[in-house]
Amino acid sequence: MYRMNTTVAAVWLVVALLCPGCKKPPHPPQISKAGIESPPSFRERVGATEQLSETFQVVLLSYDDFLAMPRQLTAKPSTRAEAARIASRTTHPAALGVFGQVQDGPYQGEIFVVARDFRPSSGVGEFEASDFAVVAMQAGWAGPHVIAPLLGLTQAITEMDCDPHRRGCHPLFESDSSPHTLASPDEGGAGLPSPTIVNAESAINVQNATGYSPELWLVHDRDSKVASPPNRFVCFGAVESPGGCLKKISIRETVVSKAPYQRALAPDFALIGEEDYKRLVDSGAVQALDAASIQTKVVAAATLANAPESIGIFARLEGTRVDGPVVVARDLRRTEAGLEATSFYFPTV
Repeated sequence: MYRMNTTVAAVWLVVALLCPGCKKPPHPPQISKAGIESPPSFRERVGATEQLSETFQVVLLSYDDFLAMPRQLTAKPSTRAEAARIASRTTHPAALGVFGQVQDGPYQGEIFVVARDFRPSSGVGEFEASDFAVVAMQAGWAGPHVIAPLLGLTQAITEMDCDPHRRGCHPLFESDSSPHTLASPDEGGAGLPSPTIVNAESAINVQNATGYSPELWLVHDRDSKVASPPNRFVCFGAVESPGGCLKKISIRETVVSKAPYQRALAPDFALIGEEDYKRLVDSGAVQALDAASIQTKVVAAATLANAPESIGIFARLEGTRVDGPVVVARDLRRTEAGLEATSFYFPTV
């Protein structure tokens, strides 16, 4: 949520559509449940490998050890952003799983690969996993683990998908009784930090080369007596905006406000340019979208904007103050009707 004064703010938005129908998003695939027989080793299929992270220590461990950890703390925003990037690599169609040299003893970390099928690999002294989640948290434990596991691939990943319809992190909601934090820019929150994208795409079926859909878990602070369920996502493609995708997103020369079909977003959204958005983040004039009603609006708006029929967004100038969720435009431009854009995203705070 933002509070600012700017000449480009508007408080009435619609998404312009080529047709009126928009499909609801299916729930993304789940990682398999404990007790299902582990698949055979994928090591003979590995054609390339890569480090999961060059800046953070990643630890591979078993799901049982994850449950046994007595103290888990929320990871920093930079750690959560890196965990989202790692999670998106593990759902790539070329990704097979993670593996590395196993060791025993104490360890500390902020990014963990929590495996339901933590098992010996065909490599000497190696363990591997295909069915896992990437977990951002500050924690330590002792037991069998792998430091800096490698991601096994059928072939090298040359680039991530930059299609706006096939990138970002899709939130998974367990139930109405388990609140889900979509985003939080501060140290204590357990949501995605900007500029990581929340994407409620309606036509995504994410599976990697072994048929799994690794999830991203962002863990809340907890101790041995109180355990909050993690915020869960499935991440795919390029997850940051604009990142390396800015030049790859084409800007269609379309007068959005003249589209034959239009659908209104919630009236408290505002459309601003990316430079204004960056200044907001730098100045600290942001608040996490903690209210469930606001989170629902953002997810609904992102779903609508990601519909195959969507061609852009426009806004009529009705004010100069922003006091609510925003849509950030990379190609904000003035028209007779007000402001419009075809390349935009919904920030997570």
